[in-house]
Amino acid sequence: MLSLRQKKLILIQSITLSRALAGLGFITIALNCHNNIFSTALLSYACISDMLDGFVARKLSSTSNTGGILDLFGDKFLTIISLTYAIARGMPILPCSLAILREVFLLSMRNILLDGKPLFPPQRLLGTLTILPVWLGAILLLQAPEVLQIPLVIFKYYYWMIGLIFLSNLVYKITYNWKQILLSFEQ
Repeated sequence: MLSLRQKKLILIQSITLSRALAGLGFITIALNCHNNIFSTALLSYACISDMLDGFVARKLSSTSNTGGILDLFGDKFLTIISLTYAIARGMPILPCSLAILREVFLLSMRNILLDGKPLFPPQRLLGTLTILPVWLGAILLLQAPEVLQIPLVIFKYYYWMIGLIFLSNLVYKITYNWKQILLSFEQ
Protein backbone atom coordinates (compact mmCIF):
# COMPACT_ATOMS: atom_id res chain seq x y z
CA MET A 1 0.00 0.00 0.00
CA LEU A 2 1.34 3.42 -0.94
CA SER A 3 1.68 6.14 1.66
CA LEU A 4 0.01 9.51 1.16
CA ARG A 5 3.40 11.07 0.42
CA GLN A 6 4.13 8.42 -2.23
CA LYS A 7 0.75 9.05 -3.85
CA LYS A 8 1.46 12.78 -3.95
CA LEU A 9 4.88 12.17 -5.48
CA ILE A 10 3.40 9.87 -8.12
CA LEU A 11 0.82 12.54 -9.03
CA ILE A 12 3.48 15.23 -9.35
CA GLN A 13 5.88 13.05 -11.34
CA SER A 14 3.03 11.98 -13.62
CA ILE A 15 2.48 15.64 -14.48
CA THR A 16 6.21 16.11 -15.08
CA LEU A 17 6.56 13.03 -17.27
CA SER A 18 3.39 13.92 -19.18
CA ARG A 19 5.22 17.11 -20.24
CA ALA A 20 7.84 15.03 -22.03
CA LEU A 21 5.17 12.84 -23.63
CA ALA A 22 3.18 15.89 -24.71
CA GLY A 23 6.36 17.37 -26.21
CA LEU A 24 7.02 14.16 -28.10
CA GLY A 25 3.42 14.08 -29.32
CA PHE A 26 3.63 17.74 -30.32
CA ILE A 27 6.65 17.36 -32.58
CA THR A 28 5.46 14.06 -34.05
CA ILE A 29 2.06 15.44 -34.99
CA ALA A 30 3.33 18.88 -36.05
CA LEU A 31 5.92 17.43 -38.42
CA ASN A 32 3.96 14.46 -39.75
CA CYS A 33 0.26 15.27 -39.65
CA HIS A 34 0.34 19.06 -39.74
CA ASN A 35 -2.56 19.23 -37.28
CA ASN A 36 -1.74 22.64 -35.86
CA ILE A 37 -4.66 22.78 -33.44
CA PHE A 38 -3.83 19.48 -31.73
CA SER A 39 -0.07 20.20 -31.85
CA THR A 40 -0.66 23.61 -30.29
CA ALA A 41 -2.82 22.05 -27.59
CA LEU A 42 -0.14 19.48 -26.75
CA LEU A 43 2.63 22.07 -26.66
CA SER A 44 0.51 24.47 -24.61
CA TYR A 45 -0.30 21.70 -22.12
CA ALA A 46 3.39 20.82 -21.89
CA CYS A 47 4.29 24.47 -21.15
CA ILE A 48 1.53 24.83 -18.57
CA SER A 49 2.48 21.55 -16.92
CA ASP A 50 5.89 23.04 -16.19
CA MET A 51 4.26 25.53 -13.86
CA LEU A 52 1.66 23.06 -12.65
CA ASP A 53 3.98 20.33 -11.36
CA GLY A 54 6.09 22.76 -9.33
CA PHE A 55 3.01 24.49 -7.94
CA VAL A 56 1.39 21.18 -6.96
CA ALA A 57 4.64 19.91 -5.40
CA ARG A 58 5.00 23.02 -3.24
CA LYS A 59 1.28 23.12 -2.39
CA LEU A 60 1.32 19.47 -1.27
CA SER A 61 4.70 19.88 0.46
CA SER A 62 6.00 17.03 -1.65
CA THR A 63 9.16 18.25 -3.26
CA SER A 64 12.03 15.82 -3.71
CA ASN A 65 15.49 15.74 -5.24
CA THR A 66 14.39 13.14 -7.78
CA GLY A 67 11.33 15.22 -8.61
CA GLY A 68 13.53 18.25 -9.21
CA ILE A 69 15.74 16.25 -11.55
CA LEU A 70 12.73 14.90 -13.46
CA ASP A 71 11.34 18.43 -13.71
CA LEU A 72 14.65 19.61 -15.12
CA PHE A 73 14.58 16.75 -17.64
CA GLY A 74 11.04 17.67 -18.70
CA ASP A 75 11.98 21.34 -19.13
CA LYS A 76 15.14 20.67 -21.12
CA PHE A 77 13.47 18.03 -23.28
CA LEU A 78 10.58 20.35 -24.12
CA THR A 79 12.97 23.19 -24.93
CA ILE A 80 15.09 20.97 -27.19
CA ILE A 81 11.98 19.59 -28.91
CA SER A 82 10.71 23.14 -29.47
CA LEU A 83 14.04 24.19 -30.97
CA THR A 84 14.13 21.06 -33.13
CA TYR A 85 10.69 21.95 -34.44
CA ALA A 86 11.90 25.47 -35.22
CA ILE A 87 14.83 24.06 -37.21
CA ALA A 88 12.46 21.73 -39.07
CA ARG A 89 10.30 24.76 -39.93
CA GLY A 90 13.29 26.47 -41.54
CA MET A 91 14.62 28.56 -38.69
CA PRO A 92 18.39 29.11 -38.69
CA ILE A 93 20.28 26.13 -37.35
CA LEU A 94 23.11 28.02 -35.65
CA PRO A 95 21.10 30.06 -33.12
CA CYS A 96 18.83 27.11 -32.34
CA SER A 97 21.89 24.90 -31.88
CA LEU A 98 23.46 27.48 -29.55
CA ALA A 99 20.34 27.32 -27.41
CA ILE A 100 20.43 23.52 -27.43
CA LEU A 101 24.13 23.62 -26.53
CA ARG A 102 23.37 25.77 -23.50
CA GLU A 103 20.57 23.45 -22.37
CA VAL A 104 22.65 20.28 -22.65
CA PHE A 105 25.76 21.90 -21.15
CA LEU A 106 23.93 23.24 -18.11
CA LEU A 107 22.07 19.97 -17.59
CA SER A 108 25.39 18.11 -17.66
CA MET A 109 27.16 20.59 -15.39
CA ARG A 110 24.42 20.32 -12.78
CA ASN A 111 25.59 16.76 -12.16
CA ILE A 112 28.92 18.10 -10.90
CA LEU A 113 28.78 18.76 -7.18
CA LEU A 114 31.11 21.09 -5.36
CA ASP A 115 30.81 20.93 -1.56
CA GLY A 116 27.61 18.93 -2.04
CA LYS A 117 25.96 21.59 -4.23
CA PRO A 118 25.50 21.62 -8.01
CA LEU A 119 28.12 23.62 -9.87
CA PHE A 120 25.33 25.38 -11.77
CA PRO A 121 22.24 25.26 -9.55
CA PRO A 122 18.89 25.74 -11.28
CA GLN A 123 17.58 29.29 -11.15
CA ARG A 124 13.81 29.16 -11.38
CA LEU A 125 13.09 32.74 -12.47
CA LEU A 126 16.00 33.12 -14.87
CA GLY A 127 15.36 29.66 -16.30
CA THR A 128 11.72 30.50 -16.90
CA LEU A 129 12.56 33.83 -18.53
CA THR A 130 15.03 32.03 -20.79
CA ILE A 131 12.88 29.13 -21.96
CA LEU A 132 9.51 30.87 -22.29
CA PRO A 133 10.52 32.66 -25.52
CA VAL A 134 11.53 29.31 -27.02
CA TRP A 135 8.22 27.69 -26.13
CA LEU A 136 6.26 30.76 -27.23
CA GLY A 137 8.19 30.84 -30.49
CA ALA A 138 7.23 27.23 -31.22
CA ILE A 139 3.57 27.92 -30.45
CA LEU A 140 3.60 30.97 -32.72
CA LEU A 141 5.43 29.04 -35.45
CA LEU A 142 2.67 26.45 -35.35
CA GLN A 143 0.17 29.20 -36.19
CA ALA A 144 2.20 31.43 -38.53
CA PRO A 145 2.01 32.56 -41.21
CA GLU A 146 -1.45 31.15 -41.91
CA VAL A 147 -3.32 32.39 -38.85
CA LEU A 148 -1.15 35.18 -37.45
CA GLN A 149 0.10 36.59 -40.75
CA ILE A 150 3.65 36.95 -39.42
CA PRO A 151 6.33 36.59 -42.10
CA LEU A 152 8.79 33.79 -41.42
CA VAL A 153 11.70 36.24 -41.71
CA ILE A 154 10.51 37.80 -38.43
CA PHE A 155 10.81 34.37 -36.81
CA LYS A 156 14.35 34.01 -38.16
CA TYR A 157 15.37 37.23 -36.41
CA TYR A 158 13.50 36.07 -33.30
CA TYR A 159 15.47 32.80 -33.18
CA TRP A 160 18.75 34.64 -33.72
CA MET A 161 17.84 36.77 -30.71
CA ILE A 162 17.08 33.61 -28.69
CA GLY A 163 20.37 32.00 -29.73
CA LEU A 164 22.35 35.11 -28.76
CA ILE A 165 20.56 35.36 -25.40
CA PHE A 166 21.25 31.69 -24.65
CA LEU A 167 24.90 32.06 -25.70
CA SER A 168 25.31 35.23 -23.60
CA ASN A 169 23.75 33.49 -20.63
CA LEU A 170 26.08 30.51 -21.02
CA VAL A 171 29.17 32.72 -21.35
CA TYR A 172 28.08 34.66 -18.26
CA LYS A 173 27.53 31.48 -16.24
CA ILE A 174 30.91 30.05 -17.24
CA THR A 175 32.72 33.34 -16.61
CA TYR A 176 31.00 33.93 -13.27
CA ASN A 177 31.68 30.35 -12.08
CA TRP A 178 35.13 29.91 -13.62
CA LYS A 179 36.93 29.40 -10.28
CA GLN A 180 34.37 26.81 -9.16
CA ILE A 181 34.69 25.02 -12.51
CA LEU A 182 38.47 24.81 -12.06
CA LEU A 183 38.03 23.60 -8.46
CA SER A 184 35.67 20.85 -9.65
CA PHE A 185 38.44 19.40 -11.84
CA GLU A 186 40.62 19.02 -8.76
CA GLN A 187 38.12 16.81 -6.94
